[in-house]
Amino acid sequence: MHTHALRHFFAATLLLLATSTASAQLFRAYLSIDGVDTNPCTLPQPCRLLPAALAAVASGGEIWMLDSANYNAGPVNIDKSVTILAVPGTLGSVVALGGNAIEISGASVNVTLRNLNIVPFPGNAGAIGVLQYGMSSRLLLQNCNVSGFTSGSGVRAVGADRSAVVVDSVFHDIFTAVIYLDGAFGTVSGSHFSNAEYAVHVLSMSASHSRAGVSRSTATRSTHGFIAEAYLTASARADISVIDSALDHMGYAGVWAHSELGAIALASVSGTQISHSNIAVSASNSGARVYASGNQVTQNLIGFYNQNAALFNSGGNNSVIDNDNNILGTITPVSGS
Repeated sequence: MHTHALRHFFAATLLLLATSTASAQLFRAYLSIDGVDTNPCTLPQPCRLLPAALAAVASGGEIWMLDSANYNAGPVNIDKSVTILAVPGTLGSVVALGGNAIEISGASVNVTLRNLNIVPFPGNAGAIGVLQYGMSSRLLLQNCNVSGFTSGSGVRAVGADRSAVVVDSVFHDIFTAVIYLDGAFGTVSGSHFSNAEYAVHVLSMSASHSRAGVSRSTATRSTHGFIAEAYLTASARADISVIDSALDHMGYAGVWAHSELGAIALASVSGTQISHSNIAVSASNSGARVYASGNQVTQNLIGFYNQNAALFNSGGNNSVIDNDNNILGTITPVSGS
């Protein structure tokens, strides 16, 4: 729908949603390429940049990007519950310029980012696309493209009781696509990762439990795929589960549980195809454990690899064939109940 037609269509809705006081915040704020930040961010008078819309919108409200454009001139801080979306057919971009692209700092907020293009400004590839550190905050990233953070992170959730859910999104040319760090947790589904150092990295370096689930997702031409890693203290714990996914051309490992200093790292993988990689599935060091069931593991340098006294359990129904080394180390069969 053309931008002007869209504005006309929603004008009546806007009037119903507006409150009677001139100073009341909006349920729905609007951004446009020809907007002005001194406008009230209504449909007839949209704003231009995200900070203005965030100031105008009420907690729990929405910000709609009406045109294909970039909608920030610096880091965007979100301290309230909000949904930010580009309307279908437009490319709403948020660029990491002068810092990270988006930071979620609010406590107990629910933030949804939908249909966005999140990239760094040239020379700022070490930044973070979305940094989430607000206490008890919740993030939903849906139908987004996150790319170009070649020495930074796409989505980084940090700290206990923070959760990030990634759905139907694409990450490419990035260092760490999605990282859950020191107590954060979340899920990834229907998403694609390419040219990354880490696709999904669940990491604990303190007395915390970081965890994530990955389903119906693909990773290709990256160094590491879906990783659980815990170290620095024995009380650290990181868990990852992978189901119904595919990994191809991993430079090191597709699914990997890695532990140091007696910390606990757990990885379970089922219904997943892993091929053309250095190691398909690996557990390394005491405290690391892998459970694998119903996977297709083929044409890798090493299929299943148990390193340095880790525990690697197999459900006995994996197809591990045509690898240079199908199995290295001790694989312990277990039966389902």
